[in-house]
Amino acid sequence: STDVLAVYENCDPKLFMMLYWFMDYFHQGSQHAHSQLISSPSNNIYSRHQFWFLYQVLTKAKNGSATDARRRLINHIPVSSQSYSCSPYLDVAYFWYDDRLLSILERPKRYQNMPIQFFCRKSGTYKFTVRMDPQENPDSSSNAKPQVSFIFHPNDPFAISIQRFYETVINFHVHLKSPPSRPNGP
Repeated sequence: STDVLAVYENCDPKLFMMLYWFMDYFHQGSQHAHSQLISSPSNNIYSRHQFWFLYQVLTKAKNGSATDARRRLINHIPVSSQSYSCSPYLDVAYFWYDDRLLSILERPKRYQNMPIQFFCRKSGTYKFTVRMDPQENPDSSSNAKPQVSFIFHPNDPFAISIQRFYETVINFHVHLKSPPSRPNGP
């Protein structure tokens, strides 16, 4: 049997705060200890800051309100655990990157012809860059908006970007370390 503990509206402040502090429990598959999201507001201060910043932006937007902001953010639950990348390269505890270009949520983003730079969260030093092929619009009268999706490997320095515009372009991004130098001699 099942007991219903509570019923909430899709803009309820109490439900919103439960999502904010306990997001890991709202995604599918959360009954397994190993399925915890790498960066979520419930386990990462930087992700919590991003979530709260998004809430503030939605609240202060033109015709925005706290109720509308809560409704928009609550409508994302239940979160499918397959929608999130578990790559450490997207973990906001380790790296800082422009979240307008890339996010831990695997969904298409608006393509912008600029490289995505990754910086160490603790030291602020530059670590690496992900570059994509520039896309040209052969028909400037079209309203088509180019999009790009990223799929990161769970632990290896490998990613796939899928750019959609007039044609689909698939890029494989691999971080190759410099080969060791050979010692002098025969």
